Amino acid sequence: MGYRSNVALGIAFVNRAAAREFVLKMQACQPEDVRQALTEYSVVLGASEQEPVMFLAHFECVKWYFSYPDVIAHDGLRSLAEEAGATTRFVRVGEDIGDDEDDTNYSVDNDNMGLQEALQEAIHIRRTVECDIPPGSGIPIGLI
Repeated sequence: MGYRSNVALGIAFVNRAAAREFVLKMQACQPEDVRQALTEYSVVLGASEQEPVMFLAHFECVKWYFSYPDVIAHDGLRSLAEEAGATTRFVRVGEDIGDDEDDTNYSVDNDNMGLQEALQEAIHIRRTVECDIPPGSGIPIGLI
């Protein structure tokens, strides 16, 4: 089966016009793999045209190696978004404790602190353990 990770990616633009411009540019002149990567994101719109727009993608239990073509495409998409002035975030949680990556990049040309905060709220690392005990089946140890 191999080593697997959970990955989340975020791209945030200052407003809808910037997001639209980026999408149109990607659809018009990028290779098929980059265009395909873009379709794997969900769009989170601000309440108005002037509010930030986020593109978010989440992958569970995937092999995330930077030599894999789909990973190369997503990494390339992030780089192109950063060149366009977007703030990006990449978070990967591996199988091993402590094997976490968290990388946020932003353009110093824009006032993107709000974009960084939005991506921080949307993407965060949480390690949990769940144990489903059927209702009514739990009895105190002393009653065995």
